[in-house]
Amino acid sequence: MHPRRRFRFESSARSHPGLVRGNNEDFVFAGNHLVAVADGVGGSVYGEVASEVVIEAISYLEDEVYQGEPADEVRAAVQYASERLVRSIEEDAARRGMATTLTALRLDGPSVVVLNVGDSRAYLLRDGQLRQLTRDDSLVQDLVDAGAITDAEAYRHPARSVVLQALNGGPVEPRLTVHDAADGDRYLVCSDGLSDFVDEAVLAGILREGPDPSSCCDSLIAAALDVGAPDNVSCAVADVRPL
Repeated sequence: MHPRRRFRFESSARSHPGLVRGNNEDFVFAGNHLVAVADGVGGSVYGEVASEVVIEAISYLEDEVYQGEPADEVRAAVQYASERLVRSIEEDAARRGMATTLTALRLDGPSVVVLNVGDSRAYLLRDGQLRQLTRDDSLVQDLVDAGAITDAEAYRHPARSVVLQALNGGPVEPRLTVHDAADGDRYLVCSDGLSDFVDEAVLAGILREGPDPSSCCDSLIAAALDVGAPDNVSCAVADVRPL
């Protein structure tokens, strides 16, 4: 065991195309040290390709031997994912314009590195309280921050799906935060197909009551389908456990 490893994730993931769309542009990963959700940007070409390329590109973080600062290692993985997107576009010019969000957790020693590009989200349930760890790279989030609309209005805003930053092979500024890991923490990473349509109080209740990550994922997908799930719905739930 590497000396920097103190915890592991017990994790599970689910993805559903939803009740309206014919294809699923989301891609998910749930491992012992890495959990991630990528949501191909709707309306762009080959969103399902972009999300798969990016998740596969960063998946080496699951087993990588730690060498540098945790946040720097994750930032380097984002750069590698961007390079892989460029290569994929070079192989097929029809893929030009494809893009995806990316939100990921990398468990590293005593900490969890949270990465976010776009509007997929990460949440932490600790001591029964749910807290959002990411900030959406979206137009409506900018409007909320500017005081132009309320949080409640953001859920109904016609431009709520407009993202201001995504991985597309060009320059990107990922948001990275580092949080202390604790035995018993429960994390949720999800696409906006879940967070845009299922109330946060419902998310919190499911995460509190679920006996394990797998059952939580089943209940989260069911909650999205119950309200109509017009978008692809993806989630990954990870519990922190000591080694």
